[in-house]
Amino acid sequence: MKRLKIIGILLSVILVTAGVYLYTSPDIAIIHAEYHPGYQSVYPPECFIKYETKKYLISDVYIYKKKLLREYRLTGSEGFAVKKLSPLHQSEYRSGQKIILNYRQTLSEVKYNATTYHITAVKGDTIFSETSPGKMILFITKNQIKRTNK
Repeated sequence: MKRLKIIGILLSVILVTAGVYLYTSPDIAIIHAEYHPGYQSVYPPECFIKYETKKYLISDVYIYKKKLLREYRLTGSEGFAVKKLSPLHQSEYRSGQKIILNYRQTLSEVKYNATTYHITAVKGDTIFSETSPGKMILFITKNQIKRTNK
């Protein structure tokens, strides 16, 4: 009887800890963007992010809610194609898409899905990281995600 009580308490603590961990994790959008001067004549203006003096084309947007990938956006010549995702339907995910977010941030770098990105700039809730010349990745936390819906 005592053993069942201990197991019950332990299970309750684990469930509460898991719930707190999931529901206190930030909602985040990860945006991949690239610069090429010829892109502006092909894609609509809402598909670009201006950084310094250049307009970067948004290529992919991954939106994580409660650490789960819930939405994927792909840029097309007429705007964004949006795919809503559900962890219950594994067939909806493309190869290479991480269903569960692995994200850590320090003052100088961000670790996202086992890759480390150096922080180039921070503006409000947005972190910019130049991954190579002409390419960047942005990390936008919960308060700014609605701005990417335009």
